[in-house]
Amino acid sequence: MYTTLRIMISPPQFALRTCRAMSSRFCLAALRPVPPRLLHGASPVSHSRQINARGLSTPAIAVPDTAPSTDTGKEPITPLVKEMADEIRFRGPLSVSQYMRRCLTHPVYGYYMQQQVFGAKGDFITSPEISQMFGELIGVWFMTNWLAMESPKRVQIVELGPGRGTLVADMIRSLNQFRKFQGVLQRVVLVEASPKLREVQLESITKAVGAAVDREERNEFKHLEKVWLTNGMQVAWYENLADIQEEDYTFLVAHEFFDALPVFKFKKTDQGWREIMVDVDDSPETPYHFRYVIAPEKTQSVTALIEATGQYDHHAEGDVIEVCPEATGYMHKIADLLGKCNGSGLIMDYGNDKPANASLRAIRNHQFTHLFSHPGLSDLSADVDFSLLKWSLEPYSFTASATSGKPLVKHWGPTTQRHFLARMGIEDRARQLLRAADTHERKMDVRTAMTRLMAAKQMGVVYKMMAVASGEIKGTPAGFELADFPSAVPDPQAEQKGPEAGK
Repeated sequence: MYTTLRIMISPPQFALRTCRAMSSRFCLAALRPVPPRLLHGASPVSHSRQINARGLSTPAIAVPDTAPSTDTGKEPITPLVKEMADEIRFRGPLSVSQYMRRCLTHPVYGYYMQQQVFGAKGDFITSPEISQMFGELIGVWFMTNWLAMESPKRVQIVELGPGRGTLVADMIRSLNQFRKFQGVLQRVVLVEASPKLREVQLESITKAVGAAVDREERNEFKHLEKVWLTNGMQVAWYENLADIQEEDYTFLVAHEFFDALPVFKFKKTDQGWREIMVDVDDSPETPYHFRYVIAPEKTQSVTALIEATGQYDHHAEGDVIEVCPEATGYMHKIADLLGKCNGSGLIMDYGNDKPANASLRAIRNHQFTHLFSHPGLSDLSADVDFSLLKWSLEPYSFTASATSGKPLVKHWGPTTQRHFLARMGIEDRARQLLRAADTHERKMDVRTAMTRLMAAKQMGVVYKMMAVASGEIKGTPAGFELADFPSAVPDPQAEQKGPEAGK
């Protein structure tokens, strides 16, 4: 069993500029072992199998993201496959959004409802699962905002799609190292539908705060809804962000949440925009039961999501785009909550500041697989369009909020994960962990984690950070300064390179 150490670091200069009142040294979270799990699994940036939609010229043509199988046999017909195929034969093709939703959140056969999907035993690994440094520095970022807002006495953390609860647990450990913050955190609110993940999240949080469950409330399905811990803190679960009623100062975090929201796909043809949809594939030439087709006529989705917004008029014939209307809805809910609570939020995901065209992908057992292979057994995700997230906040801008009745909400970014973590002092934190590491293997784990999080060809550039905050906040939040910040990324193969113990 490893010894727990308390690590002290000097505050990065950017943090002092952000909050002059912060003159003491930063006290980061207790050092826990950095797990070697990052060495296993597909890198989320290796988008080597993407849908080539250029061949979608007629409703009868579908383009898989791999070459057709020479095996004439079809994959097994699972209950979910049968359910979707029957629906298509009765009502017509599904939108891509409907297909994603059924595969991910079907109450019985959905991917998120039936198995462990995070970490080395799951299908993918997220930044918080790679290293404690990620969650600790997110906690430090929220601390600088809290201090800049004159340290509200009551705080709640709200996380969208918290996975196993690793990120929020690391954040709590980091925040609780600040003496001024102790006793301030009143509750943790998790927007999570999966009953199994709720249990896992509670375990992560109780370990982080060192408290046991005092009493709990469950719904009619025996699923966790509210838990009171022996230290007085509350943990609550909601399926809808708008259901949160408490108005305490809010730290909101959404890490790899928006990428899992269902997207619609569209192609601009010689007849205008047409929706790409999912139809049954009875062909013996592929092992899959579904295929892409183009709707022969304009669908309601084209009218509502493309033509009504005017955002995509500049696209040329042949262009394919992915649009996520639920992202706009969530951004409105986030803005309403932060405006009401005077809070700040951090959105972290992979994507770009423009619409994606063919980013929708499936991951199973840490490998990219065909989008239509074994529905419900693979994780589906798409690149986040950060330009859409920012556009969604226009009703909350300084000019619009004066007449719309909406609260004033500001936003910054996106900036790269590499830039953000460098600004937050990840290299200083890595040096501390290296000094505390007592074996060569642990030192290598720290260096490998640093490379995985920061390297341009891994997570450092493809992952982006976007900040959102109530209009009361002054200045630019830490990590979102415009100037680039050079960062030495350690080589995991060479012990001599990167942050060294004692230096």
